[in-house]
Amino acid sequence: MSVRPRVKSQGPEDTTGQAGWIFADLILGLMVVFLATVSFIPIIENFQGPANQSGPQTSSLARLYPEPFLKTYLVPTVTEIERDITEFKASNNLPTNASVSFIEISGSYDPLTQDSSVGVLKAVNFNDVLISESAMFSSGTAVKFVGWPSGDTQEIRIKLYLIYDQEVRVN
Repeated sequence: MSVRPRVKSQGPEDTTGQAGWIFADLILGLMVVFLATVSFIPIIENFQGPANQSGPQTSSLARLYPEPFLKTYLVPTVTEIERDITEFKASNNLPTNASVSFIEISGSYDPLTQDSSVGVLKAVNFNDVLISESAMFSSGTAVKFVGWPSGDTQEIRIKLYLIYDQEVRVN
């Protein structure tokens, strides 16, 4: 019968490999607490009117209009775009104070001779013009830049979503 010799331990046990798992568990626990607290945020944020009246009260909620404004322009101007957005608001019965929530600007490029980055650069440059010449397009609005293959390399396509306040009654 053969007996294996005992191996002496080399030194103290190294637990640094467990530190990453402990950190990941802590982050997971914080995420669960955060998600639990976020789920209890009420939809109606502020009431208008005195609280001591016994009738229904109103509140203002921000709503995203589901249909985007989408139009293609050949050498667009800011005044033309503002006029078209105003007409879009009127034709869809949106309030005049509806604001731009998200913009997608597509710059055209010739797919046979140019790369899509040419269209993206055109869209970025046009966004700079929109911000500098119009109060309707603020610098804090989310913007997506896209290169758009087109036969006409002067076209710009604007797609944007509008957000508006809607009054709701709360009993």
